[in-house]
Amino acid sequence: MYGSFCDSYFEMLILRLLFGIVYGATYPLGYVIISEVTESKYRGRFANAISLIYILGRIYLVCLCYLFLENYKEGNWRGLLRVNIFPFVVALLFSLILVKETIRYYLNNG
Repeated sequence: MYGSFCDSYFEMLILRLLFGIVYGATYPLGYVIISEVTESKYRGRFANAISLIYILGRIYLVCLCYLFLENYKEGNWRGLLRVNIFPFVVALLFSLILVKETIRYYLNNG
């Protein structure tokens, strides 16, 4: 989404660099939260489910690229980035509704 409003390649490059830093810092958080919250007998299943979700997300992106881009240099890349915001909004809404504070949060605050 951020890149659909860029006017130059340099702006896109800077925003992509910042996104990479944030994504790299937050990518392992899903595994950490799952390992804190779930019981040990279900922990492996949920960790595998998170990996599957990341793989399905990449497949979704490839399908979007096939629909929006003609080749590597031509196509509606702004539309691609704007349509790609929908899974983010759905995940944000579900996380705000379903994910509460973790067990460690409750233990630290009594």
